[in-house]
Amino acid sequence: MDFPLITFNKDTGFAEVGIPTAPRALRGINKLVQLVVVALLKNGGQDVFSPEEGSGLRAMIGQFNYANPSEIKVEVVQRVKLIEQQIVANQVNFTVPAAEKLKQLKVLDLVSDPVTGATAVRVQIYNEAGQSKTTVV
Repeated sequence: MDFPLITFNKDTGFAEVGIPTAPRALRGINKLVQLVVVALLKNGGQDVFSPEEGSGLRAMIGQFNYANPSEIKVEVVQRVKLIEQQIVANQVNFTVPAAEKLKQLKVLDLVSDPVTGATAVRVQIYNEAGQSKTTVV
């Protein structure tokens, strides 16, 4: 059973790592959203059991000119596709409910703040049950 590790800032809507005050079991598309966000925030080598997994997006910090988001958009799209492939491959050999099984990830938007250097990616998550949810990482 999975519990939420990802919370969403009420003011900005950004996904944040943290346990809510009253944890409850995650199911359906919410469980899939958490799986995707954790994978996007993970750098390769962080997981002892699967060192090759993770987007490596956080490791890109400081490598690009964030005042021009188009400079990193291609890299972000490629890494989101990599996460999509990893999650789909991991779910192949297991019985996963359709609501928790990833069908596709799509990058909707990329926004960068030139003052702080913060970059946010808006991703649409589609499951096999025909549902979708948008998240900002």
